[in-house]
Amino acid sequence: MSKKDTLPVGIITGAHGINGEVKLRPYSNLDGVVLKNFFIAGKDGPFTALKTRPNKKEILVFIDGINTREDAERLKGLEVLVQRKGLPKLKPGEYYFADLIGLEVSTREGTGLGKVKEVFSTGGNDVIEVNGRFGDILIPVIEDSGIEVDLKAGSLRVHLLDGLLPEGLAEKKK
Repeated sequence: MSKKDTLPVGIITGAHGINGEVKLRPYSNLDGVVLKNFFIAGKDGPFTALKTRPNKKEILVFIDGINTREDAERLKGLEVLVQRKGLPKLKPGEYYFADLIGLEVSTREGTGLGKVKEVFSTGGNDVIEVNGRFGDILIPVIEDSGIEVDLKAGSLRVHLLDGLLPEGLAEKKK
């Protein structure tokens, strides 16, 4: 299975209890994602979730074949991936966070800002973290940011709102 066929949906943060249950911290909202058969990065799979349940900001998962706390602890820090073909269809203008990672980011005026390092949700809106020559820049995913994504070109263009660059660098971006 190639990386293009799967999508990372979260990371295992540790064990829960003594019977092999793991804690999965999702990268984003998993509404519509069926976590039944999945892959764990670096492990032979697929794996089967016998039972899932919410727990604070994580999901507790009993995985077939993971029966002890020690088994579960060995999975800590590994990503959980699902097959793309089983994911809900996206509407135009919607993207999976993982598809944005690594895109080249520039302003609409053509100033290169760096690459997308991470995308995360804050509750009020999503945020794109860009790392480049200006350091880390956090760009809110809101209408005023005017974000344009071109996955084929591997690029993301934004209207850089005032105050997003560290003080003193705003003049240098021009």
